[in-house]
Amino acid sequence: MAHLAFHEDLRCDPVYPQSGYVWSDCLWLQDPDYAATATFVARFVKGILRNEKVDYGLLPDLDSFAEGEYIARHPLVGLACASYVAAVLKGAGFDVIDLSTWKYRPEDDVWSDQILDMLRRYAPARAAGLEGQRAPFRVRPDEVVRGHRAQPARLL
Repeated sequence: MAHLAFHEDLRCDPVYPQSGYVWSDCLWLQDPDYAATATFVARFVKGILRNEKVDYGLLPDLDSFAEGEYIARHPLVGLACASYVAAVLKGAGFDVIDLSTWKYRPEDDVWSDQILDMLRRYAPARAAGLEGQRAPFRVRPDEVVRGHRAQPARLL
């Protein structure tokens, strides 16, 4: 599983059945009719994994992989686990969420504080550049999967 574990910590880890991840939404990748699409997405993700220096942050830029590799367009921009997945898929041509539909929730401030605290502890230089920032909203993993608060999205 390719994922952004933290600031500049892009990983490809094995996933075990007991991990708690639900893969039923990805079963279409096994359909022979979608083999070319699945192969393309897998190769795109594999290419992305060559650069492990993806910025973690509070303000997502889903166009971060538009050139086929990570490009930080602004120092305040960064990705978190869920927005990383959405950005990679958008870079591969599958725009799965519309950030213009996302709204701020009070609990997003708690998340912002937790992320900044972790950055202060483990990536102080990155934290210094984000001091005083708040996420305008949080993109949660389950929301990317369901397209929650986004336009309904279909990969194919």
